[in-house]
Amino acid sequence: MKRKTVIFFALIYCCMNLNAFSPSREGLRFYVDNIFVGVGGTNIQKMPCITLQYYYSEIFDENSIPQTRMVQYFLIERTGEFFTQGLHIRTRKAQDGYLFVNRKIADKIESLDVDLEKLKIIYVYNSQVVSTKDEVNQLLALRKENIQISEIVYDEHSKTLSVYIIEN
Repeated sequence: MKRKTVIFFALIYCCMNLNAFSPSREGLRFYVDNIFVGVGGTNIQKMPCITLQYYYSEIFDENSIPQTRMVQYFLIERTGEFFTQGLHIRTRKAQDGYLFVNRKIADKIESLDVDLEKLKIIYVYNSQVVSTKDEVNQLLALRKENIQISEIVYDEHSKTLSVYIIEN
């Protein structure tokens, strides 16, 4: 356990010193399950509120450092194959459907050019707003072949991004 933590911090330290993966040269970009969480370090407060409350708060400590037993793998992405260049952290429960949904959300956020600090993301799964721990676990377990995103709607007034997911 301690060895994994030391390796994680050594990896982050080396990447931050290299500062070579970000096209803007601001620093290494961090992603957790395809959700952008910061440059040069993680800020889990940028996670969607409902998933932060019922899932990510169990994985990250108060300093936004992940517990290695809850992480499936860490990956430094150089080519943009997963989403964009940076350090990607994949958690154990996140399945390919959930990762797909988050990637589409990130694409939408990038096209809107909105302030992430003020943005609220709402997941709507089969016409029901995801609001409980069980529903978050259902969301995490989504398989890409079993879902489709019917629409992603941004409300400028409330600064809310609603993602409508339906099961095939």
